[in-house]
Amino acid sequence: MGISTCDEDSTYYDSSTSFAVLNLTVDDKVWIKLKSGRAEAMHTMFSGWMISKSDSTAFYASLSHDVNDSRIIFNKEILDTDDAYSTSTGKFVAPRSGLYVFMMSGLIYGGHALHCNFLFSN
Repeated sequence: MGISTCDEDSTYYDSSTSFAVLNLTVDDKVWIKLKSGRAEAMHTMFSGWMISKSDSTAFYASLSHDVNDSRIIFNKEILDTDDAYSTSTGKFVAPRSGLYVFMMSGLIYGGHALHCNFLFSN
């Protein structure tokens, strides 16, 4: 599990970028859960890629709207080489076994907080 946190203050911007490195097997799932606060659409993204010389599995997704729900569903897909990320569930499902890196980044302003967890299940 990884954690990403942005401070809440009404006078400045705060950002957070977190990485999680996971050894996944086929069909393992990874997603982001909002513990508290608000994920702002313009500045919150989720991406991942497989670490391999011969594999190009990668995805990058962002938000089209602010999110207050517990699970963040990044519904604006920019890249998904293996159709492994779902914009309807917010989950990445490993198409192959191997070592993956996941990145979640957020930016907040104006008294809002952002506290997120990377979640993993197999």
